[in-house]
Amino acid sequence: KSNSLKASGFALKGTRFVFTRSSSEYFDEDGHLAHEFYRESNVKSKKGKYTLKRITKGLYKQGKVKLEIPRLNCEFPVVIYEG
Repeated sequence: KSNSLKASGFALKGTRFVFTRSSSEYFDEDGHLAHEFYRESNVKSKKGKYTLKRITKGLYKQGKVKLEIPRLNCEFPVVIYEG
C-alpha cells in the first residue's frame, strides 16, 4: 500500500487520514485525568464558607491520543466528491 496519491500528473506524499490527536486533558500528581482540577479552600473572612480554587501547577498533558476511527486530514489537498 503506497502513501502517495497521483493527481493531475503530480504525486502527493502523505496520507488522507489522521490516526492520533493531541489531548486537551491533564494528569495531576495522583494520576487522575481531567480537563481542569479544583481544590476546596476555606474563606478566612467567613467562617464555614468554602470556595473552589483552580489548580494550575503540578499538572502535565496527556499527550497524543489514538483515535478509534481515523479522521480525514484537513490539510490534504484533495477534493472528495460523491455524485
